[in-house]
Amino acid sequence: MNHASHVDRRTSHGAPERCVTQIKHNGPVTDPTVPSSRQAPKRPPAAIADLTLLVRVPGRPDLIQAFTAAGQVEADAYAAVTGGVIEHLPN
Repeated sequence: MNHASHVDRRTSHGAPERCVTQIKHNGPVTDPTVPSSRQAPKRPPAAIADLTLLVRVPGRPDLIQAFTAAGQVEADAYAAVTGGVIEHLPN
């Protein structure tokens, strides 16, 4: 769904200049009458330096997840479910 936003500007000659900005929406707008909820992370937070494994899912960059060495079993399970490939990150 595209919406156009019109902005009136003046040129150096004082004549109005019309600009149109296109805004693209990829999905429905959240209903403000429905309460939202926040889900806590499934894993405890980790420092970037502690991340040693990366699971990449071919063709799905939105499914990439990083894991610590302690999360090897979880990384293996995630890769198996998503068809992902585990990469070991450099130290």
